[in-house]
Amino acid sequence: MSTSKYIEDMTQSELKAHIKHFEESLNSAQAALNSGMAQASGTASKRQQQVEQAKEQIEMAKRQLSVKISIEGEKKDGCYVATCVYGSYDSPEVWTLRYFRDETLDKSWYGKLFIRVYYKISPHVVKLFGEKKWFNRLWRPILDKIVVKILKKGDI
Repeated sequence: MSTSKYIEDMTQSELKAHIKHFEESLNSAQAALNSGMAQASGTASKRQQQVEQAKEQIEMAKRQLSVKISIEGEKKDGCYVATCVYGSYDSPEVWTLRYFRDETLDKSWYGKLFIRVYYKISPHVVKLFGEKKWFNRLWRPILDKIVVKILKKGDI
């Protein structure tokens, strides 16, 4: 399988991990080049080749990630309903819910199923009803109770 085909088949999270791995490889190869050790040992051209390959891999993965995000939307980033209700992606309540999602729900099959269904449905629900006052009045007390329960339980 060609590298580009391999990268095309990756999920968003796999692409992000791939990019991180090659950025670390790039930093390591550049550090070796900069230290002068590569020049002294005669491996400078090999290190330079590693740097170029890492840069290529990073650029290819970033392009593919950009395409996937534009087609699918960013995965697992926003809590659509909570962000709509609390008015900010960075509100403490939204942070609490995202942390609970990532550290508790995402650890079980039924939690993962809930997350998958939520991310299929909630963007459409918010798009349709997010501007309505009744939507906020309905969800705010429910989400407040969930946040309080999470904080009392000590999951955070």
